Amino acid sequence: MIKPYYKEEGITIYCADCRDVLPQLEPVDLVLTDPPFAFCGGISNGFASRADSQFFECWLKEIFTLLHKKSTPESAWALWCDWRTAAIYDEVLGASAEDYYDQRRVTQVVIHDREMVGMGSPFRNQTDWIAIIRGKHTEFKNRIPKNQPNIFREYWYYGKHTNHPSEKSPEVGKKFIVWLSDQDGTILDPFMGSGTILVAAKSLGRKVIGIEIEQKYCDIAIERLKHGVFKFEERKFSASKQEEINILAGI
Repeated sequence: MIKPYYKEEGITIYCADCRDVLPQLEPVDLVLTDPPFAFCGGISNGFASRADSQFFECWLKEIFTLLHKKSTPESAWALWCDWRTAAIYDEVLGASAEDYYDQRRVTQVVIHDREMVGMGSPFRNQTDWIAIIRGKHTEFKNRIPKNQPNIFREYWYYGKHTNHPSEKSPEVGKKFIVWLSDQDGTILDPFMGSGTILVAAKSLGRKVIGIEIEQKYCDIAIERLKHGVFKFEERKFSASKQEEINILAGI
């Protein structure tokens, strides 16, 4: 039994490999995470970064098999990805399901326009992709606004990450928590990184479990949580700063 590395009301952090922690958890109501898909070919930065995805698929099957068992029948998953790994997710979901007729599948991809260009060649990437994964018992109820597009804009300054190399926006995390889970549900982030999803969950008063294999990022997440509940506000810029941002983003 692996003991929590940190606990406070409604929040638990494990500093360990998620494959060792997941078997001891109770089923959760939402899996919201950014898997490390870039380390074995899942990346959108050009031909030079291509790699064989065979190892990634083998590793991912082990992860998905555990997540299937630790998700309630009604739960949804939202997993960051790119154009290559969205298809891999769907393939591995089928291979890892215990019941062929009751398996989760990638049913949509939601695109976050960061309003800031990042890496890439010849076209620079300005978006994050999030695969929406559901089973036949998954219910979204009325949590998602009517006519919500699958593309939304939320400014996120790419390249200025202070906590983690692939840090995500807490505001985006909040959106998916509200859209995909009930107030009394439990959220799981098995690739916690520096704790963005935990910070977002805390700001909403939600229960959340984070798992991270690297201690330094667990410590950063704890420090972020100890600063209290964050009120995430829309950033305001001077006219000159906004003009600079628009030029960089090609607007």
